[in-house]
This record gives sequence, C-alpha cells and structure tokens, in this order.
Amino acid sequence: MKFADYVLENYIAADSKFSPTLWAKPPDLLFPYTNNGAESYHSHLNAEFYVKHANIYVFVGVLKNIQQTAYVSMNSMSQPARKSKYEREKTKFVVSAYYDYRTQRITRKEFLKKVCYRD
Repeated sequence: MKFADYVLENYIAADSKFSPTLWAKPPDLLFPYTNNGAESYHSHLNAEFYVKHANIYVFVGVLKNIQQTAYVSMNSMSQPARKSKYEREKTKFVVSAYYDYRTQRITRKEFLKKVCYRD
C-alpha cells in the first residue's frame, strides 16, 4: 500500500506535487493519440512489426528508420517554414491595419471592415 499511497499523493491527487494537469490531458475523440512520449514511441514501434518476434535485422532496420525520421523532423523544426508572397502580403496588411487601429487612426468597425472583407 505504501507505493499506491505514494503514487496517489505525488501524481493523482489534485494538490499533488505533479498533478495530472502537468502530465495528462482529457481524452479527445477527434484525435485519439497519447500525450505520453513513451506510450507514443512504443505504439509507433509496435505498429512497425507484423510478427511477435521479428528478426534482429528487421528490428534494427526499424529502429534506424525511426531514428532517421526523428532526425529529419527535428532538423525541419529548426528552420522556419517559408511563406508564399501572398501570405507575406496578407500578414503585412493585417499587421498594418492592426497598427492603425491601436494608434486610433481607424475605428474598430473600420478595422473589421478592412480586415474581414478583403479578398
């Protein structure tokens, strides 16, 4: 019972040191994925195999593919996504309109008309 009490006091109770709001979120029916990193990794790893006891070469190959995918994903996050000319112009237009509104050059209604009805 000591371990169960420890888990309850440190991870489950609302006033615990590491309350569930830190490490869990409510289930989402639209996106039924886990928010636990280890569970997610294990789930992806299991999905790669079609037999219970895979050949060691197949297993190592799967691990290499997972590592390569993670490496590419991490490197692509460090580079900002390129925006199209249209996106850059649209962002510049909205920021300019917002600046005009914040400096009281235009009213809220004029701001909304300007931003909402633009093609």
